Amino acid sequence: MFSIKEVLAEGWKETTENIGFYFQVLIIYFSIIIGGTIILRNGGFIGQIILILIEYWLSLGILIISLKRARGIEAKVKDLFSGSQYMLNYFIASLLYSLIVVAGLFLFIIPGIVWGIKYMMYPFFIIDKNSGITESLKQSAVITKGEKFHLFKFSIIVSLISFIGIIALFIGIFWAYPTTLIASALVYLKLNNSKFNQEGIING
Repeated sequence: MFSIKEVLAEGWKETTENIGFYFQVLIIYFSIIIGGTIILRNGGFIGQIILILIEYWLSLGILIISLKRARGIEAKVKDLFSGSQYMLNYFIASLLYSLIVVAGLFLFIIPGIVWGIKYMMYPFFIIDKNSGITESLKQSAVITKGEKFHLFKFSIIVSLISFIGIIALFIGIFWAYPTTLIASALVYLKLNNSKFNQEGIING
């Protein structure tokens, strides 16, 4: 069991103490996404695929930064571009995860929510343990066992924080997004340590 209040407080503390760094990272992230959208808006199907791949690539970088900071390891802006080696596994695992959740939602919604929570930690296993596609999903299932309702509450709170950050003249997202990502990384570390008690690749 982990404390929702504790991980969010730690995430907020980390964000506020290093807001300049996270501001740089998110400005670069949003600039590339928005710039790519403008440049590729007339690129048809191929353009959309390229944009999706760019988003996945940068998302990996943000997860790597979040995991490093959750471990107390120094992160740099260039880490935003360090996720290339995990791209294939992350992309396919994300598609598989989406299919699982959608299939569950068709089964009277509840299974989709349960499966979504069960496998939600797969990205961290891909970047932290270099896990394969199905392996990352299986490992997520192990560490979320017995924690699903708690994780459900955490997910709701995180979603609300992100929503508030967006509507707060959008500028709030520069505090909300890092806070929730670091809190999520902390949850992963706590659950992983309690079930596997293993160090990851990103350990300094």
